[in-house]
Amino acid sequence: MDARENDLPRAVTHRALSWKAARTLYNLEAAWWPLPSGGGVRTDLAPAAERLLVFRGPREARHAWLLLTWLDWQPLLRHGRRFWQLDAEARAEFLVRLEVAGGLRRRGLGWLRKWLEEARRRGGAQPSAGS
Repeated sequence: MDARENDLPRAVTHRALSWKAARTLYNLEAAWWPLPSGGGVRTDLAPAAERLLVFRGPREARHAWLLLTWLDWQPLLRHGRRFWQLDAEARAEFLVRLEVAGGLRRRGLGWLRKWLEEARRRGGAQPSAGS
């Protein structure tokens, strides 16, 4: 492990992600990185993603919260349900539709994907208790 990967604070005195934002993050992670068909262990990405936000500061934390809240409410008009209430197939289809739409939607999803990929790359993801 590179020394730069250990520069994130381990103790968080306040929550950078609300439980609602974390719920959307878990569903987003499951849609972008589904488990293999033979099963597997889902990793808990939220703590690593939250440490990354704390490290980057309040502006990034607000940006993440706004994007996750926006993503959670987006499907309400089309599907009548929020993002976390959609089944896995509908979530994946919805994300593809947003990426194809382009513009700010694609930029927002790109920012979220980059943030989550960096959290995954830093190796902070741990097996979740529910898996």
